[in-house]
Amino acid sequence: MAHNTYLLEGDWYEAGAVQHYFDEKEIKEYLKEKFEILDVRLVMQKKMTVDFKDESWSYRWHPTAKKV
Repeated sequence: MAHNTYLLEGDWYEAGAVQHYFDEKEIKEYLKEKFEILDVRLVMQKKMTVDFKDESWSYRWHPTAKKV
């Protein structure tokens, strides 16, 4: 598979899906020809189990762009 591209495994709802992880540079490069990039930010989200005993963190890029 390509760099930063993974086949998700395990016994959860996204198992079997292919996912690609972009960095900020890749996002800007990918969008630059058709979009004016207004903002790119990394959003961190804390996830808790229902009983609040376990936590994990999720990091996702949120680009805001306008079609040119």
